[in-house]
Amino acid sequence: MALLRSSPASLALRTQPKVPIASRRPFSSSRAHRGYDDTVQNLRIGKHTRVIYQGFTGRVATGNAKDSLAYGTNIVGGVTPGKEGEHLGLPLLPNLRKAKEQLKPDATAVFV
Repeated sequence: MALLRSSPASLALRTQPKVPIASRRPFSSSRAHRGYDDTVQNLRIGKHTRVIYQGFTGRVATGNAKDSLAYGTNIVGGVTPGKEGEHLGLPLLPNLRKAKEQLKPDATAVFV
């Protein structure tokens, strides 16, 4: 029969008393948020948000971009290292620096 060994750190975690979540000190002084609906307005995203795709010409990114365009997302272009031109009728740039300068995005989607 083999014995399982625990590291000192894992033993320390198991021996600390449990503190109820309600009595823990918050990391922020702002009011407590209960869920997604309370925080989504902080993102300030919408139809006006300019989105670029990194890894734009990949299979998964292409499929997602097609769906997002059909949904109405404002995709302004994408990046694939070493490639330049057009993809899905949108600008395709070889690096993020050029994309940032030329397309002026507000958000990015990354596909690896």
